[in-house]
Amino acid sequence: MLPACQTSQPTRSRKETGQCFREGRDKIQGVQNPKQGNHFAMFEGLIQQIEAHASYGPAMKQAASQQACLILNYHTHGPGTGYCVSICSQQSGLLPVLGQSLPVEELVHVKGIGKTEDQCLSLMAPLSNALVAHYGLEHSPTIHLNGKPFSGSANGSE
Repeated sequence: MLPACQTSQPTRSRKETGQCFREGRDKIQGVQNPKQGNHFAMFEGLIQQIEAHASYGPAMKQAASQQACLILNYHTHGPGTGYCVSICSQQSGLLPVLGQSLPVEELVHVKGIGKTEDQCLSLMAPLSNALVAHYGLEHSPTIHLNGKPFSGSANGSE
């Protein structure tokens, strides 16, 4: 059973939610093919880049201070484009109305984090751990693959 903050609803970007979004300029470039065993250091560096970003940093700090349910959506934008991760928030404690999914807001978009779908768990699990450690989160972010809960993960299984 999924925690109350889980949804299979695709994430909405800042563009779709009406917030300021500049395509191409409002993204952080990821590191592809990190060396095994060095994920935590790589993701702590990524978190530092997020915090330095004009919109991503404040958005992440606010979500963390509110202990919002976070989702790591590992996704592709089409064949040959590699994989990105969206860090999204979903406020816990809200109840869906008439079976509707809770709204999900994209806080951060990191381009080029991976090359294949098979890298989802090996990249997103250490990113989740780094976010928990850095922001003092009470709950680990849930891992999604292309907008749906990732079934190969303990925190994303149904």
